[in-house]
Amino acid sequence: MQVNGANITFGGLASGIDTRAIIDALLDVRSIPLLRLEQKKQVLQQQNNFFGNLDTKLDALKETLTALKDLGGVASVAPTSSDEDVATATATGGAVAGTYDIHINSLAERETFTSQNGFATRDQTIFSGPATYSFDINVGANTYTVDLAGDVTLEDVRDAINASGAPVTAAIIDTNIGANPYELVLTAESTGTDNAFTLDFSASPAGLDTTLALSQTQAAANASFTVNGLAAESQSNSVSDVIDGLTIELLSDNNGLGADVTIDLSTDATQMKDKVQEFIDAYNEVVDLLDKQNQVDEEGKTTAVLFGDSSLRFVGSQIRDAATAQITGLTGMFTSLASIGVTVGTDGRLSLDDEDFESALETDTDALVAVFSTATNGVADRLDSVITTLTDPADGLLTTRRDGIETRTKNIDNRMEALSRRLDAYEERLVAKFAAFESLMSQFQAQGASLGFGFGFGQ
Repeated sequence: MQVNGANITFGGLASGIDTRAIIDALLDVRSIPLLRLEQKKQVLQQQNNFFGNLDTKLDALKETLTALKDLGGVASVAPTSSDEDVATATATGGAVAGTYDIHINSLAERETFTSQNGFATRDQTIFSGPATYSFDINVGANTYTVDLAGDVTLEDVRDAINASGAPVTAAIIDTNIGANPYELVLTAESTGTDNAFTLDFSASPAGLDTTLALSQTQAAANASFTVNGLAAESQSNSVSDVIDGLTIELLSDNNGLGADVTIDLSTDATQMKDKVQEFIDAYNEVVDLLDKQNQVDEEGKTTAVLFGDSSLRFVGSQIRDAATAQITGLTGMFTSLASIGVTVGTDGRLSLDDEDFESALETDTDALVAVFSTATNGVADRLDSVITTLTDPADGLLTTRRDGIETRTKNIDNRMEALSRRLDAYEERLVAKFAAFESLMSQFQAQGASLGFGFGFGQ
């Protein structure tokens, strides 16, 4: 027998009985309720994981609804250019199918000033002045002051201009021509007449303006073009405020001779189908997840932790009704998913018939779009409302179920902790009793040996 702190271990040396095995067997019997609670806890954890997974898939389904609500927007038309060297276009939302003939008279230009006197090096002193002096850059009604001091180099002037805050960029260009190849170039940051600038040397020392000799080499100009014969202008060559939902990038005016291009916006069946298919895939993932909880094997048995759960039936019926029910109030020829080629199978999953969908798209694009995007009553809004209610973090069904599971799990943890304490106490009592028994047997053997008797224990 060996005593080690609060733990007593022994091997039945006196009695010949495997007392540890007896104690373990008795503990196994007493541990059955604890094991049952552990199994219940595992089931609850699996149920909680399921509802967490369901919440994730419902959120993924909800994300696809944003695209469905705007199905008639950017993805419903695809702009193409007859000459991408002249102009390109992108749809930005709200664009409608149509053809636009564009003639580009001239591109928008940036105001540019260039020094007419070249300089030998970047860092040579080009002007010696008083301690501090300045000149101004005027852009519209705004004035930006360029501060200089003492002897300045070409680099000093460049850096001072760029530090002034004026929407003008100064750079030194090496022309590699002659003994004075370096020139100072000032360029407006943006095109158009609104960004034209002028230079005012009235506050600077005499001679600075003639030393720099900056003169206009490119006047600011707006882009000039026509759209289907209508004259238009733009401060920028990126034109987004002329045709609703369309941004046109003007790229060439054929060196001032004028250039023509046609932008065609046609209904893009592929992109629209892709959006609808993304919705269908996300919807079917929810259906598949719910269906796995209703499956049984050939013997009628199931391993599903939520088999027959009424909450899951409710979730399934809610999303199915929102997706497949007739849409009231529509005046077009399509009033349901089934009418545009999106049908529900016997397994509850949605599928898209490409031919029926494209036929519906060609027949009446607006009516097809309305099935998804009609406010409140369209498929997208109905499903969005259902999912929002189910997943509400305060009192949604999924939140309520997970809160209930968490409460039950905590109760089981408390019961398991209490049972574990009682089991530990029971083990201590058993160990103490068997230790006393072994000690008593040892005393009997010692007494028998001293009297010449053998009790046979341990023989």
